[in-house]
Amino acid sequence: MDTENISFEQALAELQKQVDLLEKGNLPLDEALKIYSRAMEISRICNKKLDMAQAEVKKIVADEDGEGYRLENFEA
Repeated sequence: MDTENISFEQALAELQKQVDLLEKGNLPLDEALKIYSRAMEISRICNKKLDMAQAEVKKIVADEDGEGYRLENFEA
């Protein structure tokens, strides 16, 4: 899977697939470690994409006079 152009939704689905494989618990240790490593890589991609999305989110705030609006950074 090309991790360079993967969407958040694709990465999340791939991460769920990796987790499902690990939760079955019937993998040889070497294979489980490879899957875990891949899952961590995908997790970092998801976190990066979420951080980028959060940086873009703005909130609309009414001006003090109530006549207009402005955009401010959204604080979680």
